Parts: sequence; structure tokens; C-alpha cells
Amino acid sequence: MPHTLDELTEVMEERSARGAPSPDLLPLVRRRVRRDRGRRAVAGAAGAALVAGTFAGFIQARETGQASVASGVKAPPLMAGAADEAFPRSSPQEGMRPVLEVRYPTAGRKARFEFTPTGRHSMLTYRCSSAFMVFQVDKGVLSGGGCSENDGASAYLRTTPGVPVAFEVVALPTRVTPQGPKRPWTAAELDRFLAGFQPVPGSWSVRAYSGECTSETCAGPPDGRPTGGGRS
Repeated sequence: MPHTLDELTEVMEERSARGAPSPDLLPLVRRRVRRDRGRRAVAGAAGAALVAGTFAGFIQARETGQASVASGVKAPPLMAGAADEAFPRSSPQEGMRPVLEVRYPTAGRKARFEFTPTGRHSMLTYRCSSAFMVFQVDKGVLSGGGCSENDGASAYLRTTPGVPVAFEVVALPTRVTPQGPKRPWTAAELDRFLAGFQPVPGSWSVRAYSGECTSETCAGPPDGRPTGGGRS
């Protein structure tokens, strides 16, 4: 049975209370899940604001990089993807120009995605051939969201032009992704699950846009703190 937003938030708050926020988080990370009946934009948080990082089916968890090493799980080789050469010529999104799209052929195996921002705002979007859950690991921090052919999770970042951004990412078919308390909530839990999972064929991609965002979703208050989002 799917868990409600309140239930997921309660779990995340309990887990967040066990430790201090990681100092390695990007200054502003915004998360959004698009739905068929419109797009729900929500602002994620940096630092301590991650304690209640569950919005509209998008989950965020925290973990230091040392915890993954301590789990004793040996990570398999990262999967290579293929860049879509036509993507940089596609249409801008929310004022940001397309930078890079990498397509991957397998679900259940981690890949490394890296792009070089061209502006102070960047947006990541995910597209999948069927119903998937996409998990992203950045400096030990685990995030995740739903993904399908026409509907996928997005992340907003404050970036520095010319400074590369890199993270690990993996897609899992929704039908085999553990739900509720058994769902991976930390990077170490994700590694343990993947160690016992046999990868399956499945097409999915990560897209990066960068530039000057014109959407209210990217706008923060004067002091740089993240703002809440709404429907766009």
C-alpha cells in the first residue's frame, strides 16, 4: 500500500533527528515532481532544512560518505551512458539552455553523471521508458523521485559557471523498488539493495539545463535561503 505524505515525512524527520546535517550539501537544492495534471514544484533544502524532505512523492535522505564505506558493501562498476548529440540544440526550459543529456540502457545499476554549468542556475530532469524510481547520490546524500516517459522528477541547483557538477544515479523499476520502511532511505541502504539486485534492461536518461532561470521555483529570498514551491 502506498504511504501518505505525512507518513513519509514522519519517517524522514525521525531519521534526520539522529544526526547533524552534512556540510557538503549544495547551497540550494530544489526538487520537483511533475504530474500529468500539471507540475508540482517544491523547494528542497540545504543543510538542516532537509529534515522534512518529502514532497509529492519525492524523497530526500541524508548520510555522510563515510557511512557508505562502513557498510562494507562493495559497489559494482559504474555504468557508462551515451550522450544525445541533438539535445544541446533542443528548446530551453525555464530560461535555461540544454547542456547535456545522457541515456542509459540498464535499470538497477549505478551510473556517474557529470555536466559543466553555463550559468548560476541549473536544472536536472529525468525521463524513463516506463515507471521507474530514480535515486541520486551526491556526496553521500540520497534523493529520489518517480520517473516515467512523460513525467519525471527534477532538481534545481545553484551552480558556478564552468565548475563541473557530478553525482551517481540509478533507476529501478517501480514494481521491484521496496516500498514504505523497506525503501532505501540512505546511500548505504541503496548500495545494499543493489548488491542483491540483478540489473534489467530499461531505458532512462538524465538531462541538464543551465543558465539564468526565469521560473519562480528558482528564486530564493535575499539571504539565500531556499523558498517553498507551489504549482506552476
